[in-house]
Amino acid sequence: MVKISVINNSGKTMTAVYMSPPDKDTWGENELDAPIPDREKADFEWNQADYGGSDAGCVFDVRAEYSDGKSTDLDAVDLCKETALNFN
Repeated sequence: MVKISVINNSGKTMTAVYMSPPDKDTWGENELDAPIPDREKADFEWNQADYGGSDAGCVFDVRAEYSDGKSTDLDAVDLCKETALNFN
């Protein structure tokens, strides 16, 4: 299991967070149970196996989407080393 905090410092409401192994061209399901207001954070815990089998490893691309329809991508984040993702 991986534990991570997503921090929203974008100035907008974050409406979705998606994860994907770097070698995939598709995003997983929205990880958010509820939108994250600006300057707030949400904590996640998930099983890497859900994203590509038991050998899925730690490196993922992460996308945050916002209430204005824009998005921010973080590429090849090592979620075993990073405990927080800060979206500006």
